[in-house]
Amino acid sequence: MFALLTVVIAIVSYGLGSLSFAYIITKKLTGDDIRTKGSGNAGFTNAMRVLPKKWGILVFILDILKGLVAVIIGKLLLDDMGGLIAMLFVILGHMFPFWMEFRGGKGISTGFGATIAFDWRMAVIMLLLFLIVLLITNHVSAGSIAGAFALAFSGMYYHWSLIYVIVFLFAASLVIYKHRGNIERMINGTESKVFKNRKWNPLERR
Repeated sequence: MFALLTVVIAIVSYGLGSLSFAYIITKKLTGDDIRTKGSGNAGFTNAMRVLPKKWGILVFILDILKGLVAVIIGKLLLDDMGGLIAMLFVILGHMFPFWMEFRGGKGISTGFGATIAFDWRMAVIMLLLFLIVLLITNHVSAGSIAGAFALAFSGMYYHWSLIYVIVFLFAASLVIYKHRGNIERMINGTESKVFKNRKWNPLERR
């Protein structure tokens, strides 16, 4: 029964994750493939660039919800272990949707939703670190990478068990891997900024 439920959770979670709302909504509104627009990523940040803001926000909410729902289902079927399986596979589905040639988003919004359902304490740490790094660097990608580290290390703090540690580290590594292009652009100074006209740094003394 455990093996069967594990397979069910993995399939359902991957299926939910593979619902690329950035792609679906952009296609519906404009007829375009979002992967040919903006940064080329099928995720929330690029949707905010390509679509009117209200639709970008809708993508963000839906990406969070699919992670949330997947983990809730997983926990209902197999408690925390089911939630852990769901978290991993919903992120994999978002990043590598089979019906989009495995070219999906970067997983941070969906991962955040999954983390809320799995352990709200981890989600709070993840959000706080994301916001702090975003304000310091002015890059969503830097905040997202920080959020991935927060997922890994807060998960290890609150759930110290080998299988948990492996899943958290693997999920965080996937997010960071998907941001490899952003990392290169940040190093080169060509990464897009959130506040384009901002002339202050929160670390500077006034």
